[in-house]
Amino acid sequence: MFDRILLYVGPPKTGTTSIQSFVWKNRAALMAQGFYVPKSGRAGGQHIELPAVLAKNAPAARKKRLNKQADIDEGAGDGRREKLFAELDRELSAAPRCHTLMFMSEAIFRSEKAEARAYREALGRYAPRLESLMYLRRQDRWLGSRALQNRKAGARDGVRMSAGAPDGFAANVRTWHSESDRCHIRRFDQEFLLNASLLQDFCDAIGADPSSLDMTEIWHNSAVLQEQLELVDALNEAIGALPYKRQIQSRRRFLSLCSATLGGTRVEFPRDVAVEAFESFGEINQWLHDTVDPGGPPLFFNTDFSRYAEAPVNEGLYTMEQLGRLLTEISSDAVPEIERSARIDQIVSAFEAARGSMGWRP
Repeated sequence: MFDRILLYVGPPKTGTTSIQSFVWKNRAALMAQGFYVPKSGRAGGQHIELPAVLAKNAPAARKKRLNKQADIDEGAGDGRREKLFAELDRELSAAPRCHTLMFMSEAIFRSEKAEARAYREALGRYAPRLESLMYLRRQDRWLGSRALQNRKAGARDGVRMSAGAPDGFAANVRTWHSESDRCHIRRFDQEFLLNASLLQDFCDAIGADPSSLDMTEIWHNSAVLQEQLELVDALNEAIGALPYKRQIQSRRRFLSLCSATLGGTRVEFPRDVAVEAFESFGEINQWLHDTVDPGGPPLFFNTDFSRYAEAPVNEGLYTMEQLGRLLTEISSDAVPEIERSARIDQIVSAFEAARGSMGWRP
């Protein structure tokens, strides 16, 4: 039915939410150009059910996390897979003639070889060719963003940037490079993006004509500021008793609420920590240089660390006493049993009241 399957695999913290929103907003226009994006298996902006049902041989912790994200009962087994592909069959049998069938989920990136091969086997019924697309971010920046994401998502162990698992990252990159008929590897860095635009670069990568598309760039993950982290901690604690799905729904508003209320200084990491994190990925960066861009930078990414201070300086607009009053107000007013809309209104009211009492100015 299609010439190729194109898997947009992420990884996380590389503009995935912005691209997913762009694709869905332009779904009809992309379809007219020959790109079909299915509705089946889609939740929260991505095709999360696909990795969930194809991760049959993945480690137990990964399968459990994917099932949770896709809201799939762990006992569903092959029944959920059969249902998903039955839904896809029905949808695609009524789809217009297109050359590309595109699935999008940042959860796909972490696939091991057996899981990647399962995509080819399962999706081969729709197209003879399997391609993948990933955006890679300079690892120190990627890890820093992940550290803040973990805090935003409720982790209580502070903001730390560690090197993570360079071997695992390298294995994921190499897996999709070897298991795809073509693996499109791009850099998530303005220095390397086409016209310094993620959306224009994405169109170039998949072969779409941007002239008929809405190219408005919307960055969904606002910058996290030091002062906001304290508020995020309080909000996460307040909704801790809610079911997981409702917690996710509530968190989507956290950063925008914090940004609207607080100014502050961007969270910084010490330069030596950033350099150490980047250097730990030296082997895969050398491989990327040799394989993807032998004429580019020596280590695939640039090595300019001037944006990092020798020591981080988080000069807040508020005293600890003021932050304490704000945390107390938000925490005491939020009751887990109330509906999400009422909770959001309550948090906003608490922010507004505290902001006024502190004499905040934009």
